[in-house]
Amino acid sequence: MLVQASGEGSTLTCPYCHRSTFKQTSDLRRHIRIHTGEKPFSCNLCGYSGVRREHLNDHMWRKHKVAVTKRTHTTYRVSPDRPILTCPQCPNLTFTYKRNFDRHLRLHSGQRPYQCPQCCYAASRKEHLTSHLFRRHPNTLLSSHPESTL
Repeated sequence: MLVQASGEGSTLTCPYCHRSTFKQTSDLRRHIRIHTGEKPFSCNLCGYSGVRREHLNDHMWRKHKVAVTKRTHTTYRVSPDRPILTCPQCPNLTFTYKRNFDRHLRLHSGQRPYQCPQCCYAASRKEHLTSHLFRRHPNTLLSSHPESTL
């Protein structure tokens, strides 16, 4: 029961609320679940079910410490010998890798160890500094680092 407008740049319309901002059938189907209450993604370890696969994946990690790979949707339990690090300020946020935990903690501390050599900009993550350099100082970046793979 999907309604589609015709013509160039057409959109799909929800038959329940007549919202017509959907360009893909999959987006409209997901939206319709709001009206029907359908929750097709179920946890095989408890009674949880969700509207979106991403919600189930988040649930699996938060409640059961089971990770789901994005590409294959296969699950694996976090190794028992790997410590689970929990942010003291975000108790629902856990990390299995110390480098990710440390990077997250910089958000709370305000630490910005990556300084732009051209201006006063500083970043908490190296990739943010790289993005800044490409956006704000592209000529300087290319002339001062010809072999750079930033």
